[in-house]
Amino acid sequence: MKKSELLLKTIQEKIQLGNTLTSICRSKEMPNLSTIYKWMNQDQQLKERILEARRIGAMTWLDNMQDLLDQDI
Repeated sequence: MKKSELLLKTIQEKIQLGNTLTSICRSKEMPNLSTIYKWMNQDQQLKERILEARRIGAMTWLDNMQDLLDQDI
């Protein structure tokens, strides 16, 4: 699969929404996990974008968990 800015933005957005990179790469329209890691090793800016997306994704998970805890059961 060829690397494109649209593809990278899609991956970044999915990670920010709390999806794991592993689950994203299982999709047929996405590159496999080893390809993403290869791209990250070759491109420091991409690595930083993915890491920042993961930080935001972790905060998304925390927000979702807090919402669950706040629900009346």
